[in-house]
Amino acid sequence: MLVCRYNTQMDLDRILGIVFGLMILVAVFLLPFGHFILPSGQVSDKTFFLTVRQLVEAIMVDTQQPMNFLLYETMLIVSFAALIVAGILGFYPMRSGAIGILGMVIVTAVSMFPPQLGFTIPRYDVGYFASWGFSVASIIVGRLQPFTSGKLSFLSQKKIPEKVETTVEQPVEKVTPPAELFQPLSGSEEHAPSEPPSLEASISPPADLFSSLSIPEAEEEYQRRPVVHFPSPPVEVNVIEEEITRIRIFLALIKEEKNSGSLSEEAYDRLKERFEKILDELNEEKERVVKGS
Repeated sequence: MLVCRYNTQMDLDRILGIVFGLMILVAVFLLPFGHFILPSGQVSDKTFFLTVRQLVEAIMVDTQQPMNFLLYETMLIVSFAALIVAGILGFYPMRSGAIGILGMVIVTAVSMFPPQLGFTIPRYDVGYFASWGFSVASIIVGRLQPFTSGKLSFLSQKKIPEKVETTVEQPVEKVTPPAELFQPLSGSEEHAPSEPPSLEASISPPADLFSSLSIPEAEEEYQRRPVVHFPSPPVEVNVIEEEITRIRIFLALIKEEKNSGSLSEEAYDRLKERFEKILDELNEEKERVVKGS
């Protein structure tokens, strides 16, 4: 019997990391990022993606740019690539947040120091702040990963078959003994002699004494008879003392055999232990008999 159970658990921190990564990509490609001066003297386009495309086209058109202009454009392109990687790595929130913050630090530092103007503060827009916010949020989620043990059960559904063993109980058949076992023995079986008749059997009472009683009546008469328990014959104290004396003689005898070397030490210890045990039992029995008399 197979029972299918839905294993639908997924880490909450990874789900939030994926969401934050997608929001970083949205902020880079679709949201207005800000306005800052480019090396060509133009103002950056509406989104960061369009601004980077402007920089790439400028590099392809004018390859003989000054080194500071080329470095400025290259750093903005590198920051754009870092934000793209951060958005793609949203499944790993800690890495995604670190790379996203690195890209935002580069774009902030470069945009504040355009080569033709020096230090200036650009006018950043919602895409810039959204990229900062979601990058920092990814770092926070990655740091709190051991504490986010909550599971969402509605995002992934994966069937895991489990095998459940079922046992079928078979009815137990009642076996009744044959009725022939309880039938009375036949006359031939009752009177079949197993031993030759002895002198006591020849002086048995006549059979007509029991002819008036049937077999069931004889059984009932036997069951109605009281059960008499005969006490065990009492043991006299002198008999017990005689047994105690014999045990002590045996102890002295085996000790002499041990001293003469005809009995090993181990055999002596075993016999001594057993005789002393019997001696203790006889002493206890003697005390009971004395108290009872």
